[in-house]
Amino acid sequence: MPGPYRSILNEHRKEIADLRKTHPPTPYSQIAKILFDKYKIKIRASSIWSFVKARSIEGERKLKYVIAEEGTPASDQPAGEVNAKKETPTNDAQRAAIESGRARVKQTSEPRPKTEWDDFEPDDTKPLGHS
Repeated sequence: MPGPYRSILNEHRKEIADLRKTHPPTPYSQIAKILFDKYKIKIRASSIWSFVKARSIEGERKLKYVIAEEGTPASDQPAGEVNAKKETPTNDAQRAAIESGRARVKQTSEPRPKTEWDDFEPDDTKPLGHS
């Protein structure tokens, strides 16, 4: 192929992103119907999902379906920049609250009492089943 693959959905990137940003997000099947009604583009919902996923911002635990801006591929953004956006405690009160919560968990965490099933070993000579 002479150049990078170009999707027919590239022209409608902004519209798809706007539809996905609504609350609740517009389902991909509905987006496919809208694209067909407006532009006579016959495309499956799974293809729209793949398009959005391929152009989403990477590096977060939960994949956020945010389409990168025009001319800024999502893969150009280092994962460190995405992770740097995480909120961290900004003052001493927040840090103290977090540390006291961790200490409480350590204090209250006790091993569970031993049960009769802790020493259970399956017998491979007996068949599985009733009786």
